[in-house]
Amino acid sequence: MPNVRTTLKHCLEGLAVGFGVDRIRRRLHGDTPIILAYHNVVPDELAGLGDASLHISLGRFRQHLDALTSTHEVRPLEEVLFGRQHLDEETSIAAITFDDAYRGTLEVALPELQARKLPATLFVAPAILGDRTLWWDAISAPSLGGPWPEVRTRILEEGEGKEESARLMVPDAPWQEMPSLMRTVTEAELLELETGFDLSIGSHTWSHPSLPHLSKDDLSEELLQPREWLRTRFPERYLDVLSYPYGHSSREVRRAVEEAGYQAGLALRGTRRQNLEDGTGYAVPRLNIPSGLSRNGLKLRLVKGNR
Repeated sequence: MPNVRTTLKHCLEGLAVGFGVDRIRRRLHGDTPIILAYHNVVPDELAGLGDASLHISLGRFRQHLDALTSTHEVRPLEEVLFGRQHLDEETSIAAITFDDAYRGTLEVALPELQARKLPATLFVAPAILGDRTLWWDAISAPSLGGPWPEVRTRILEEGEGKEESARLMVPDAPWQEMPSLMRTVTEAELLELETGFDLSIGSHTWSHPSLPHLSKDDLSEELLQPREWLRTRFPERYLDVLSYPYGHSSREVRRAVEEAGYQAGLALRGTRRQNLEDGTGYAVPRLNIPSGLSRNGLKLRLVKGNR
């Protein structure tokens, strides 16, 4: 059940949209292409498990798509990033992306997108594939009372965001396996994707570490290894773009991404300000979409995201 604060927030968002705040902002600030960052979509009954902010319910996802397509034309990410000279300046443009390759993305989100003829991009970290529960879901289970911000920060910084670090730093926490739709897909499942899905595949590094905390050699391996792996297996779907794990990057990381041969690097707006500081094609902002964001909240955020 939503708490009082959430209910009040949704009411205020509804009032703002009802009074046309989103339309006024759009006229005042104009529109530039916007990239949405999702993680997973699950049946309504699974919402709230794991790191709940990452797993949006199908019902809410449908509301988001209704809201998005009422104001924006959804285009392939490649077109948004590299084909802007061909975009209609009077049309609001958006791209949809997913991180982490959760099974729910393939089995729940993609059929919904296919039914609406909407393209999307999936960012894959090959080493975390294989029907696996990811550490941030395992230690964020409801029985633990939610995520531990201090521990999570230590895992990301001191432990480089790696699973083995999470297990060492939280040794007494039960490692709770998630339901199938909240675990990662297998390589075979990705290879068996139907040709009817308008889905491109990009790199999310090799093993999903926090890149700014890696040594130079480890950083190079994390960038180069998935690029070759994905290009070999998905020659028709591969898009030479990197999505930064946890949204973490730095000037040094972005330089390494460029030197590795990627055409662009995608950050997350609302994570760390340094992700956006240099304004290059290797700090392209995406709008992070948490699972609790309402339809009206998305409408308002779509306009803010363009500013």
